[in-house]
Formats: sequence, structure tokens, C-alpha cells
Amino acid sequence: MSDFFDTLGAAARKAASSAATQISIAAEEQKVRQAYQAIGKLYYRQTKNGGSLTGDEFDAQIAAADAALERIRSLKDAKTVEPDDYVTVE
Repeated sequence: MSDFFDTLGAAARKAASSAATQISIAAEEQKVRQAYQAIGKLYYRQTKNGGSLTGDEFDAQIAAADAALERIRSLKDAKTVEPDDYVTVE
């Protein structure tokens, strides 16, 4: 009976870890959306005023989007489950 609860506990921990990873991915995806929106606003403002499409503001937002996308890739890579990681209940 103890083995059953140990297996059940391991499955619960794995599910909680997966949920936490999904939440982290969603938060990073929101950061990407915010950076894209900021870039769009900057683009609109600059083109409307005839200004340059380069600058520190653009670079900062692009860097923020790139960093969030890299964190998403890392989280998804860490989330990959190997066949030996599956929990079997007997």
C-alpha cells in the first residue's frame, strides 16, 4: 500500500511541476505580447512623426521579447519528458 501512495505522490509532484512550468510559460508569453505591442506603438509613433525606426526604445523592447522567447524555449526544453520519467501505477 505504501508503494501505491509513493507512486501517487510522485505523480502529484510531477503534475504540480508541470502546472508550474505551464504558468511560467504563459507569463513569459505575456511578456512577449507586451513587448510586441510596445514595438508596434513605437513604430506607429515614429512613422507618423517621420522619425527613424531605430533607437534605444526599439532595442530595449526587442531585447525584452528575445529574452522572454529564450526563457520560453528553456522552459519547454526542461518540460520534455523522457520515457523513463513516466509513472506507472500497478
